[in-house]
Amino acid sequence: MDENLRKGLINDLTLMLLYLTSQSENASGVSVRRAEKTYAQEAIESLSREGLISTSRASDSVYLTDAACKQAEFLSNAFLDFEDGMIESLCADLEERKKHSGAFRLRVELDLDGLHPCWREIVVPAWFTFADLHQAIQAVFLWQDAHLYDFKLRTHGEDLMLANPDAFGVDAMFAPSAGKHRAVDDMSVYLDEVFPRTRVAYYTYDYGCNWEHKIKLVETLKDYSGGMPACADGEGDAPPEDVGFVPGFEHFLKAISNADDPNHDEMAAWGYAQCYEPFSLDAVNRRIGRWGSGEFFDELERRQDEWDKRFE
Repeated sequence: MDENLRKGLINDLTLMLLYLTSQSENASGVSVRRAEKTYAQEAIESLSREGLISTSRASDSVYLTDAACKQAEFLSNAFLDFEDGMIESLCADLEERKKHSGAFRLRVELDLDGLHPCWREIVVPAWFTFADLHQAIQAVFLWQDAHLYDFKLRTHGEDLMLANPDAFGVDAMFAPSAGKHRAVDDMSVYLDEVFPRTRVAYYTYDYGCNWEHKIKLVETLKDYSGGMPACADGEGDAPPEDVGFVPGFEHFLKAISNADDPNHDEMAAWGYAQCYEPFSLDAVNRRIGRWGSGEFFDELERRQDEWDKRFE
């Protein structure tokens, strides 16, 4: 998260908490709202500079201005509206999930043009949409969800291209032609609406490098209580984002594996900045968990900031 956004959010939450925990008091015949100063000092000082509260370093209390009370009341109401909407959405989502039980074990093979085998077998809940499957594939390989993608498959006698239509709207010049395939929002199709009737699908990521993945149904699992995807098996190192297709990946692997290579140090540092790591089942499953929690992107941002500072 951007640092300014983070600080702004902390300030808003602090103001809202001060208001919700404050009490009305009379001071010289004037009604004021007082709260205990038990929150982050940085946020308290920032709100004080904005003129929303008054306090002193020696005081354990803060006093909220009328403007602060109005702003805090607005934030509180907005938060409650958001919370009600979120709960309603979650309940609807849970009801929808009940209609899609079980899971699928899928083998996803990345075509590296003969460089070496690279595949992952992942177990994904049947209630996942193809948008969720996209995220799972991103997590189990070394992708960063930084480019356009699509799924192509045939089901119920129809050829479909599943993709995120909003992404194509932003970058329409790179959108592929659906051709004989009917374009469909990948968030609108659940996996069990396609599998197991369909046994094979194709996933393309990054139309510049055109990374092609073949998805094959391995097994249908009737009972699956997991809510997250899991990697069950796999082989082969996956290329880091923007490595330069197969020739670039081959050059990268040679450089990092040979300490005498003149590009070794730079390629190793760049690979670290891209969160590159050799394949291991434990590493992939850790990545899935960190992807779902957002920790992966926090780590990626930190490493890429370190990389950028090399050139300042």
